Amino acid sequence: MISSFSREISDVTNDITSRKYDVAIIGGGITGLSSALYAVKAGASVILLEKDRIGCGASGKSGGQLVTGVAPDIRKVIHTYDLEIAQRLWEYSLLAVNVVRGIVERHKIDCCLEDGHLLVAHTTREAEQLAGQMRILQENFGDKGWDWVSGNQLQIAAGSDVFAGGVLDLRGGRLDPAAYVEGLAAAAKCAGARIQEFCPALAVDSDIGAVETSVGTIAAENIILAVDGSLPKFVPEVRQLMTCVWTAQMVISNAHSHDSQIMSPMYAVADTRSITTYYRSLSDDGLLFGHATSVSKQHNFRLLRKLGHHLHSILPQWSTSTSYRVETGQIPTSWNEVPFIRRGQGRLVYAGGYSGQGIAWATLAGRILASEVIEGSDDFTFFNRIPLKVIHSRLMQELCVRRNHGAAVFQDYLRRLQLAN
Repeated sequence: MISSFSREISDVTNDITSRKYDVAIIGGGITGLSSALYAVKAGASVILLEKDRIGCGASGKSGGQLVTGVAPDIRKVIHTYDLEIAQRLWEYSLLAVNVVRGIVERHKIDCCLEDGHLLVAHTTREAEQLAGQMRILQENFGDKGWDWVSGNQLQIAAGSDVFAGGVLDLRGGRLDPAAYVEGLAAAAKCAGARIQEFCPALAVDSDIGAVETSVGTIAAENIILAVDGSLPKFVPEVRQLMTCVWTAQMVISNAHSHDSQIMSPMYAVADTRSITTYYRSLSDDGLLFGHATSVSKQHNFRLLRKLGHHLHSILPQWSTSTSYRVETGQIPTSWNEVPFIRRGQGRLVYAGGYSGQGIAWATLAGRILASEVIEGSDDFTFFNRIPLKVIHSRLMQELCVRRNHGAAVFQDYLRRLQLAN
């Protein structure tokens, strides 16, 4: 849900350079706040730096979908890696959802968490492909935590009659991401983490453990980068591993609709297409409807036109509302659509590339990063060893031009590629 925070959670003093911290965290989204919470609970002294407000980026403005699994078709994961890695990634995705639920329950975070996520297929062919995925999960992973829905049952669950089939997973769900982020921040601060808003990290020296800020240099034994889409600023080689998908989402009020009894989805809904459409009901009986478009930047009117087209075709009963607000942004994604959790130079670790499934994966990534810098983590070792897809030079050149990075970025990429070889 697109909203702002209701209370101050940042430390107001500026004497942040007067001591050395066990862990310095850059980024005040879900990954950073989860890292802060778990690190401070393990006994570490923690400072978190956020360049703006806590949760001002993708974390606080996401679609609010709590999703099991990884972004691509599980068959693609098996093909890209192997059955064992695919199974472990699936198990980690289930763990990630449980970690979110545990945090919400333990810290009594009022974020409107409700059970049920519905993955839907538009056509008969897509429904058959989705059913094939589910058979693989059942036969190879022993997973039976889902139900196939179709017909009238699917229409009621999705609030729409345009889908050919769907999979309901009650382990997933929906929540208010801004409230969840605020609750995470409050829990981390209550546990002893220091949170400094409006304090951007200007540079990082991972060899000596130093973060340069506008108010001075912060010394730390370990540095966690939790900035996802801004990772290339600090770790240039990440530019080869990820991109950002442009998205637009609309929050629609039911109060000014022509039909006050308008049909709403029972669960959080997302489709199976690579350019995803997603939506969910809101606690005030409104609707959040979003659509991811492409890796290239588009003018707002084109984004909104696509958004309106998809809304009208899927939920025409909502397209007559005259009370709504719209926001556009970017979703960081890895090229193989699997999150990366890795070690950089020296004392630096980082995570990102959640590919639109950031609530669960970012929460788990924060826990894994904290465990790694405190005592070492087998989970971190597993993710750090996963081979990541590197974009080919020709496609990199095309995207650099399309995303207005220009020739300089492309030449820098080629130089680093030559050094690596």
